[in-house]
Amino acid sequence: MPFIDTELYDDIAFSEGLGGKPATATLAKWRVSGDGPKFVRVGRRPLYRGSDINAWLTSRTVSHTNATTGTGRRPTRKHRSGKSTAA
Repeated sequence: MPFIDTELYDDIAFSEGLGGKPATATLAKWRVSGDGPKFVRVGRRPLYRGSDINAWLTSRTVSHTNATTGTGRRPTRKHRSGKSTAA
């Protein structure tokens, strides 16, 4: 589902617009850590602008599976010894 730039979306609409992922609990964690898209508080209710969702999705676009996103994180690999290290 494309998000309309001028619309506001709650957690459920945001999650459903992406096929149920991320879960609403994950969105709540991202609001605390700052990992997700920008949001607007209306009272106690967090709402997401369509333009902010679209900008966040664009920032997470990568060209291959080993690429990093805006977080700078890379996937973890396991060596033969069984210890995991960052790539």
